[in-house]
Amino acid sequence: MASFFTALPKTLTLPLPLTLVSGSKSKPNPKKASPMEGQKPTSRKPRKPSYGASRRSVLKKSFNQEQVMFTAPLSDDPSAAIIGGGMAGLICALYLEKRGVRSTVFDTGIHGLGGRMGTRVIDPQPLIFDHAAQFFTVGDPRFAQLVDEWLEKGLLQQWQGMIGELEVGGHFDPLPSLPPRYIGVNGMRPLADSILSQTTLVDVVRPCWISKLDPFNGMWHLSENGKPHGHYDAIVIAHNGLSITHQNTCIGEARAEECEKERGLVLEEVEECAKGRADFKNWALLEEISRRQKSKETWLKERDRNTGFFHRMANAHRQRNCLNNICINGKCANRLLASSGLPLVARQMKKLELSSIWALLAAFEDPLPIPFEGAFVKGVDSISWMANNTKKLLHLQNSGPHCWTFFSTAAFGKRNKVPQENIPTVTAEKVKEAMLAGVETALGISAGSLNRPFYTRVQLWGAALPTNTPGIPCIFDPHGRAGICGDWLMGSSLESAFLSGMTLANHIADYFQSGRVRPDEFAVGLHEEFLPLEGHDIGQFPGLGSKKMDEVQAYQLSI
Repeated sequence: MASFFTALPKTLTLPLPLTLVSGSKSKPNPKKASPMEGQKPTSRKPRKPSYGASRRSVLKKSFNQEQVMFTAPLSDDPSAAIIGGGMAGLICALYLEKRGVRSTVFDTGIHGLGGRMGTRVIDPQPLIFDHAAQFFTVGDPRFAQLVDEWLEKGLLQQWQGMIGELEVGGHFDPLPSLPPRYIGVNGMRPLADSILSQTTLVDVVRPCWISKLDPFNGMWHLSENGKPHGHYDAIVIAHNGLSITHQNTCIGEARAEECEKERGLVLEEVEECAKGRADFKNWALLEEISRRQKSKETWLKERDRNTGFFHRMANAHRQRNCLNNICINGKCANRLLASSGLPLVARQMKKLELSSIWALLAAFEDPLPIPFEGAFVKGVDSISWMANNTKKLLHLQNSGPHCWTFFSTAAFGKRNKVPQENIPTVTAEKVKEAMLAGVETALGISAGSLNRPFYTRVQLWGAALPTNTPGIPCIFDPHGRAGICGDWLMGSSLESAFLSGMTLANHIADYFQSGRVRPDEFAVGLHEEFLPLEGHDIGQFPGLGSKKMDEVQAYQLSI
């Protein structure tokens, strides 16, 4: 049986209060300065500046950092590191391969790749939920080619079910059937697997939390909490999700909690978790006693001269007990870029604003008396979308449980935001009850009359969707050989993610082939302003408007 807890050392260092730092290096001495490209990556902790990891200090570090200027020639067989395995990152890897460029995709996903193309299957029933992207539309002919390939492979189907807008009290307005709405035959996640299956020059590393980028000798050196992950000619940031350095014991706790939520823990695993926690507390107590004894002995010997010893010990523990990366509003890419030598790219990333959305997955024994399969909810604070996954994905199934996905509004998500990796039980219960009550309000039924689901799970998308955008397909810094792609650069849709990844891949390939004769000509998106982004709380759907067709008659739900 796999062990959840990493073996603890015989001598345990008891953590002092954590110091939050952004991982940025202190400003070099002008007399001893050397180009950033020539700084050799090292595992030694740099001297920490006097300011910590507040948003103000991180902005200061980012804007004052020295720009990387790669002057060394590209390698004979250039490669790119892509941080993020969602739609944009995978498409970027695919189109880089079409141009003959190797790449490695680093992704934090435990269950699989795809980012917001996520499908959750709960055994043994099974219960199936699209718990992120619900459907998508097509407006660009280049994206349409990929969609046609998915249709030919049997991975996609048109969602023929009725969807529309639901107002408070049960007033439902169906949306026109055009443009076509597409969904995965077995959920959205297989679409990501299909993209990867077309590649031979793409490696995937997951789950992996890249925590540091080091420029050295004309290459980018990547590492995960001090563990090297190779060097590359260019880097691509294709995500804006969570990233935080976990300590070994915390990883064991998180893995145990994840398994407990997914399938429950067997008796042996429960006992192992309890033993691991007890051992940790015992070792911590022994270490504390040892420290007190050593402190007393040193003080008796040195008396007032012990002040220097105290400060040396405190500073040593401060450097060791720190978080190299910490997310605020899910924007860990900011922390990753804060000290990497890419101030222009970091400045653009910091302009990005993201919403938070709660997802409630609920399974009911009996079908709800609702004629539609999906609805954008209007006028309800806790609900912005609801969809019947069973009818959508298993439309021929007439019996068995009915699985629904409910999404909150962005305002509700912001008010009830907590660390998404460790949602308190009290908050989860509060959010669940508020969202179920919101469903009753939207449907116009009395409180408490909705059938109680036999299975529920809440999930917080802390960095769900962008609320502003620069309206460009990609960002690229030719001097630092670094680019950014993602749906947020053009909107918040699957099509935007595709176009962004494809555009950046072709841009990087053109840059590689140019021989870097005039690198400034390849600078893209480093100074664009961001504008507010309109659309539904769960994203944008090109071609799908809220204007009703004249012949479509709105009607009142009778429940």
